Amino acid sequence: MFDLNKAMAAANLLTACTSYLWISHIIRVKQNLPAAQLDAFVRENLNRELSVADLCAALNISKNKLYALTRENFRCTPFEYVQKMRIEQAKHLLIHLDEPVYNIGGMVGFDDYNYFIKVFKKCTGSTPCRYRKLYPFNL
Repeated sequence: MFDLNKAMAAANLLTACTSYLWISHIIRVKQNLPAAQLDAFVRENLNRELSVADLCAALNISKNKLYALTRENFRCTPFEYVQKMRIEQAKHLLIHLDEPVYNIGGMVGFDDYNYFIKVFKKCTGSTPCRYRKLYPFNL
């Protein structure tokens, strides 16, 4: 039998655990200057197309060093890292802004609404609309 209170408690526990892991990851990132620079650049430019060449130019490093940097610090490729950051920002905006989902997708660099939904669902297990309904607006 489904118990809504237990499900919400489990969801809150998972959110708290995720937040702890995220904070721990940020602390580790700030210890590595190039990784912190990459993180800052990506966060500031989520709304535009970011290629490997853009990231290399911003950090003044080679493609090989960029891949090594992201693998070592973020345990993924540069593309996966940018995509994760876009989804994290989209989750934040979905909860805190009363904007249509397609606008939020555009704000975080997804020009194609259907692709945004596909990537969001793959990363979170939920569509953006369903994710938004799980949380009340914190305006």
